[in-house]
Amino acid sequence: MRARLDFELEHGTTSRVAMDDARTSLVMISEIAYATGQLLPVREITRAAHRVGAAVVIDGAQTVGHIPIDVHSLGVDAYAIPGQKWLGGPRGIGALLIDWLIVGAAFYALTIVFFIVSAVLAVDRDPIAPEP
Repeated sequence: MRARLDFELEHGTTSRVAMDDARTSLVMISEIAYATGQLLPVREITRAAHRVGAAVVIDGAQTVGHIPIDVHSLGVDAYAIPGQKWLGGPRGIGALLIDWLIVGAAFYALTIVFFIVSAVLAVDRDPIAPEP
């Protein structure tokens, strides 16, 4: 399956995003282009990416603190923001919002790994024996 999206940019130019389900697993874009200030159609790009099974990560560095954002209505899988740009925070501060379905699956997998590793370590230890 292929997904193609054409959208208008500033000055009447058109941009095209093409995705192929066999080759596209992740789409990562800035919501606002830093060089031009162009607000990209994130909802439409996200829908096209999801049609081919690709996850979408948005760089909101130019967006957050500048215009209101609603991550849920965008439908993206992850949204990253730094704190030092429009928010005026110190360098090194930021946030990564991740869709709960992705976090839930990762948490479930890590929980299983934790219990397996804990069980293996418990077999090798005698709880009554003193530590060497």
